[in-house]
Amino acid sequence: DVANPRALALYRRQGFTVEGRIPDASLIDGAWHDHYWMSKPLTAAPEPRWTPVDLRPPVDRTPIGPVTIRAIEPGDAALVRTWERMILSDGPFYVKQVHEQASIARIEKEIAESARNPRHFLRGAFAGEPGGERLVGHAGAWLEPWSRSRHDGFVAVSVLREGSGLGIGSRLWAEIEAWARAQGARRLSGAVQAHNVRGLAFAEAAGFRREALARNYVVIDGRSADRVRLGKVLR
Repeated sequence: DVANPRALALYRRQGFTVEGRIPDASLIDGAWHDHYWMSKPLTAAPEPRWTPVDLRPPVDRTPIGPVTIRAIEPGDAALVRTWERMILSDGPFYVKQVHEQASIARIEKEIAESARNPRHFLRGAFAGEPGGERLVGHAGAWLEPWSRSRHDGFVAVSVLREGSGLGIGSRLWAEIEAWARAQGARRLSGAVQAHNVRGLAFAEAAGFRREALARNYVVIDGRSADRVRLGKVLR
């Protein structure tokens, strides 16, 4: 908490530095408080670093046809797993690797649990007709459970490279933000790897601002990358 100078001094004495400031991170006794985001490197990063990657849509992509935005249901688990495998192979931006995917049964259970939680929201972009659909985009929002941060939600929107630049991400985002506002959320948080040029551009076009930079947050294919924490205050 920025209003806690003793804690800030303690962390700084231990070698932590401020990576950014999170506006309206908590509500305490009717007052909004900002938080500092801090870190301490324990070792020097031995890996080379990623330079910016602007992963544009494929030039020769096949038309994907009409896209329907709807809730993701437990019966979509196999489609979700196929989509996840494709997007993890799409570009060097994701923390999870293909071999770390959950089983279809586990994904089905997670979708069902999320559907029962009123503070979770999942939407998918489906191409094709019922019975022959495939998932080309995925979006989710998860509002914090704690009383002092229930106004904040973590959001994620991802679209397959073959579907990028077609407005699918914007359609998914519109549903996420409308739901969050209806829930009374004050702010939304997200994260994008710093070398993901198009991901950062999408987030900033949606009204997010960069709040913190976690250096050497992840190692992808033998190269280290920073992670940008983003936030958007809704009201």
